[in-house]
Amino acid sequence: MSLQTTKIVFTSNEWHICLDKKVTIQSAIIFFKERNEFLRPARQFELNVSNTGDETYVSIPLELIAKNALLDRQTVWQIELDGNKIQASEDKLLESLSNDFHSHEFSIQDGFLVLLSNPTPIHVYLTDFHLDASEVRGKLQIETTFDISGYEAILSVKKRTRPELYLFHGHSQNFELGNISDNQLSFDIDTEVLSDDFLVDETNNLDPVLILQSSVTKSAPLFIEVSEALKDKLSVKEQIKSDRTLQSYRTGSNRLSFYLLKELEKVATLTEFKNSEQAFLLTFAFETQLDEPTLVIKRQDKKLSTFEHVTEMAFSIKKRFKNYSVKLKKANLYPFHSYNQDEDWDMFIRSGSKEYPLFASMTIQFSKDYVRINSNQYQVRWRKKTDSTIRLRFVSAPILKAKPKKLVVMGTCFSRNAFNSDPFFNPDYKSFFSVMYTQMHTSLISAMTNRYDQPLKLKNYASGLTKAEFGFLEDEFRKDLFDRLRKIKPDYFIIDLYPDAIRPVIWLDDQTAITFSYFLEQTKLADELPCHRLMDHSNDDAFFEEWTYYADLFIAEIKKIIPEERIILNKGGFTLTYYDENRNIKSYPYQMGIQKAQFLWDRMNNYFLSQAPNVRVIDFSNKGYIGDYYYPFGHSFSHFESDYYKDFLKEMIYIDQTDSFL
Repeated sequence: MSLQTTKIVFTSNEWHICLDKKVTIQSAIIFFKERNEFLRPARQFELNVSNTGDETYVSIPLELIAKNALLDRQTVWQIELDGNKIQASEDKLLESLSNDFHSHEFSIQDGFLVLLSNPTPIHVYLTDFHLDASEVRGKLQIETTFDISGYEAILSVKKRTRPELYLFHGHSQNFELGNISDNQLSFDIDTEVLSDDFLVDETNNLDPVLILQSSVTKSAPLFIEVSEALKDKLSVKEQIKSDRTLQSYRTGSNRLSFYLLKELEKVATLTEFKNSEQAFLLTFAFETQLDEPTLVIKRQDKKLSTFEHVTEMAFSIKKRFKNYSVKLKKANLYPFHSYNQDEDWDMFIRSGSKEYPLFASMTIQFSKDYVRINSNQYQVRWRKKTDSTIRLRFVSAPILKAKPKKLVVMGTCFSRNAFNSDPFFNPDYKSFFSVMYTQMHTSLISAMTNRYDQPLKLKNYASGLTKAEFGFLEDEFRKDLFDRLRKIKPDYFIIDLYPDAIRPVIWLDDQTAITFSYFLEQTKLADELPCHRLMDHSNDDAFFEEWTYYADLFIAEIKKIIPEERIILNKGGFTLTYYDENRNIKSYPYQMGIQKAQFLWDRMNNYFLSQAPNVRVIDFSNKGYIGDYYYPFGHSFSHFESDYYKDFLKEMIYIDQTDSFL
């Protein structure tokens, strides 16, 4: 059915689109689809349809559009009446209408009527600033093209995921600034109340942003630009607590930002070190009285360009007459039964809720040689770093044996394509392994929620998918991974967490979640599924916190079926570059987004290993593999050159042939 608009009028805070004939409309919707890392399911809203005389018109409330338009980019609203779009001519369009933080105007795209919502530019300038040990205060000037008097203002302090990822943030803390007057605001923040959750890494970047709130909606987060008068006066550094320093600075984009720096408190010192045949004996001195001190050794788990401490082992310290000491027995010093290429562990002294890095005294000198431990299965080397803190490096000493195994793979092409007979991958892989089943592009959240209990004819949505892709989509909804594992009894279970790190999850109801994989994204089903909640990566900290609950469930369930030593975590990873068709190295666009996803993936890998420390690990993050134009299924930042997959198979053969634990 062809529908034409005769006119568009705006009255009583509504647009009325009048049609060229009187028709009966069963369904009228307005919707938009947002592309932000992926094409999201349509956000759609029902519209009222009225008949007056010989006219039919559709009403679009301004408040509905203002509340739901995207804050940081153009929103293209599409209108459908019983599935049909409305045709229009240029002379029937209205002039742009502004409301709060957007301007709205009708336009024609591909011959059909659309409504465009564009964010209104707003600039915030820092005009006065002061930082000392107890407070941060300043004044802000806001430049807008519309009146914001009486709007509420919130100063949100956001921690960058990593210093180089200045567009992506995790933990935040909000401070209400009250109402705006004469486009001006002032802020005064007690440094004592800055959240401890900001103090994660040695250096933490905090970006303050301003959020304006009208009676209807709010603005996008607004970075604070530094006025000309303050450009050379902003670098101030103050110690705000014994273990932290706050430093203000101006970014390369002329924005206000802060460093929150960890200060190493030199409280605990290693004064004596002995290497006997059976144990290492450590003697300590403490600058202050410590209650029930414990030696804690923490593994460095990679997190993009830095690391975090997730996994640890603790040893009780004995108090002697003049000092404190601990004996580390070589027979069981390394606590797990896994094989990684090598691991670095840092040493701390814990007392109550406080932790202090352990420093080596000037007289302590460690040998550069590795020492055998754990019945010669592992070796350890002690090292004094340049700042005199202590680091242990563990490496494995495997034992050779040979036996081919059958596999189940859960993850993506990062893991599965090493077992592909295409010449680009491994034509002879079946001589070593047999892949019994692949659970493709399924997140742990989806795997641990219930099967959808409403009828769903998936075959109606197979158009556009290959047979394999449709099979993977069916597996996603079937949710029978653990039943299959019990029947197959695989020798190894390989998993990568790519779907968790980069793909969103759709909750169909309170009990069922589905991975919004690229298989699902390209089907009509994506827009027709009930979307109770979309769980995306706009806030990686929130996503990670919820994800850990389902990761715990998954790990507990998988360990009932497969011993940890038979589970292999492929740490995967993304690449920022690729070989083009002429074998020149080129860069992928949107590198900051790729690094943001890598940061979350590293955190997920670290958490998985903290809950299942004895799983085997494949980690090629230091081997420098890049993408390849000639990758058989299309090159991207998540597809590697041929050597990655060939080395992956070699690593699997090595793990299998050196597996002394089975």
